[in-house]
Amino acid sequence: MEESAQKPPARKIALQVLLPLFPAEATLINRLVGVQMKEGTVYYFNGSMPIFKHIQSDLDSFRYITSQLIINGVCKLKRDRKLFWGK
Repeated sequence: MEESAQKPPARKIALQVLLPLFPAEATLINRLVGVQMKEGTVYYFNGSMPIFKHIQSDLDSFRYITSQLIINGVCKLKRDRKLFWGK
């Protein structure tokens, strides 16, 4: 008897892919990061997980988080500049 006939057929397991789910009000910067402004506070999300927040008028915090997103390779300056700075 062949060895392959003795083994039961291998089961294929379908892995569920975790989709990035963003809040409905969030504007997507790219497929990984979204931003939402609510009551004068700006929230940054990775999917549904908030990763940073600052008040709308806090330019230093804005520069900090956008720099971190670019340095860590999550965002690209050329591709995402319009979303950050509107230019």
